[in-house]
Amino acid sequence: MPYLRPISPSDLGQLIWLAEHFPPGFTSLPKSPAHLAKKLEGTLHHTVGTPQQIAMGQRVLLGLFDDADDRLIGISGFQRTLTASAHYLQQPDGTLRLDRQPLGEIRLGSLFLHPEWRRRGLAPLLSRARLLYLALHWPEMQILYADLRGPTRHGGDQPAFWTKVSAHFYPHDFCQMDQIRGEDEAHFIHHYLPLADIPRQALDPELISQLGNAAADARGAMHLLLEEGFVRSTHVDVLDGGPSLIGKLPALKAVREAKPYTLYNKLQNDAAPRFLIAHGRGEHFRACLCQGEAQGQNLLCSPEVTEYLALGSDAQVIATPSS
Repeated sequence: MPYLRPISPSDLGQLIWLAEHFPPGFTSLPKSPAHLAKKLEGTLHHTVGTPQQIAMGQRVLLGLFDDADDRLIGISGFQRTLTASAHYLQQPDGTLRLDRQPLGEIRLGSLFLHPEWRRRGLAPLLSRARLLYLALHWPEMQILYADLRGPTRHGGDQPAFWTKVSAHFYPHDFCQMDQIRGEDEAHFIHHYLPLADIPRQALDPELISQLGNAAADARGAMHLLLEEGFVRSTHVDVLDGGPSLIGKLPALKAVREAKPYTLYNKLQNDAAPRFLIAHGRGEHFRACLCQGEAQGQNLLCSPEVTEYLALGSDAQVIATPSS
């Protein structure tokens, strides 16, 4: 039974191994061991502060671990939004107006599951567990958003929006610019972000029809977010023209349906539904999917669940029905 916990600098070796399987567009976590080490140094994994104490740009990474050998098989994360951001806002006349205002207080990202573990129902666990983490730690953080990769054209390896529009404004190729942004967004905004709007006349009809669409390998993540209650915005990414989705934390399905329970390892119903269960704060946060039977304020589960969550029976948890 895989379980989630915060990733810490001691997990660097496992993260380097997992990074070997990252797709080319996964620039929020560069493959370079040195850059991964730097990213982990900036993650919030052992302290619990108020929203006012969480630094702008602070990142939390949750790791999905195989319980059999404690191997890292997936990650998901989020980041406290910087004071400035970078998107184009679609205007009624078709102009793309540069907007440097953050779309929310928290940006979701860094969702990846090792190829061998896909099609086992674990992607929703990775995506939804971070919402329960936020609900447990910083429920005051109301507005979340996610930027997804834009589509390529005719099977190309670079986003169509970059090829037709953005490439004219930046000194490096797409991969380099996306890498620079992934390593230090504040540096990207200050040194590279163009100040010009994009007139409709600069966009061909096919490109206009694709604005706000997701790349093929990002559609699964987009589907999960839309099912959760996120909505499409009229903003698109400045590099690839991909969609930005926005959600209100209390209204998202995982949080809205979550309830506090006392956990008992006495489940005897093999047909019981599955729950996403979470417990703990800071480095002690744990989450997993398991069968459970709700009886009032009690949740019956199998004995191994309390082991994976590092709990004893009669522990207090929050749980939400598995989507």
